[in-house]
Amino acid sequence: MHRVVTADEVQHRRVVARTAVANVSPVSTRRGTTVCYRRTTSTTRTVCGTGRTASPVVTVALVLTLTRYDGADAAALSELVHGVYAEQYPPGPDFSQWRDGQWARHRSRAEFALCVAREGDDVAGLIWSYLGGPGQYWTDAVQESLAPGVGQEWLGGHLEIVELVVRPAFRRRGIAARLLGSAVASTSARRALLTVRDGALPARALYESLGFTPLGRAFGDMTVMGLEVADGRCR
Repeated sequence: MHRVVTADEVQHRRVVARTAVANVSPVSTRRGTTVCYRRTTSTTRTVCGTGRTASPVVTVALVLTLTRYDGADAAALSELVHGVYAEQYPPGPDFSQWRDGQWARHRSRAEFALCVAREGDDVAGLIWSYLGGPGQYWTDAVQESLAPGVGQEWLGGHLEIVELVVRPAFRRRGIAARLLGSAVASTSARRALLTVRDGALPARALYESLGFTPLGRAFGDMTVMGLEVADGRCR
C-alpha cells in the first residue's frame, strides 16, 4: 500500500473549505494509508404533547476513513469494488470478465491508486485513478473527440479519474470531494481529467466547484473536464 503523504491532508482541508462541508473535521492522520475524519451529528427528543425539546442533546461522532491501495493490494478488493460499481450502474459487468480484463489492466498502469471511504465497517464510496497515455482506450477516444490542440495540451501523462462512486446513503456529506482530493494530492501529474454525463448535474457542480473546467465532448453524452494541478492542490 502507498503512504498517504502530508499534502493529502492539506488537500482534504482545502477541498472541504471550498465546498463548505459543515460539521466535518480531520481528527488524525495515521502513518500508512489511512486518513480519518470525525463527523459530528446531533439528535434531540421532543417532550410528548409540549412541543418542547428535551435535554440532553445526544451527540454521535462518526469517523470517516480514507484508505489507499496500490495495484497489487487492490486485487484483494476486487469483489468489493465490483459490488459498489454494480450498485451504481446495475447490473454491472460480468465479474470474472471485469476482474481479469479491465480491472487487471487498470491496476497495472502507472500510479494506479484505489481509495476507499468507510464509516465504521460500512463502505461509503471509492475512487480509482492512474496516469493516462496514448494507446489507452479512454485517452485515444478523448483525443479524437476534443478540438485540435486541446488534446495535445491536456492528454498524455495526465491523472485519469476512472470512477468516483459514493453510495446513496452516504451522499451530501463531502465524501466525493475528499475522495477527489486524495487522488489529486497523490499524483505526479500536472493535469487531471474525467468525464461526466449530461444528466449528472450534482456531480458536474462538484467538479466545477473544485476547479474542473469543460474541455469538450466525448462518448456522445459526456463532457470532458480538466483540472490544473499544482503541488497536489487544486488551483
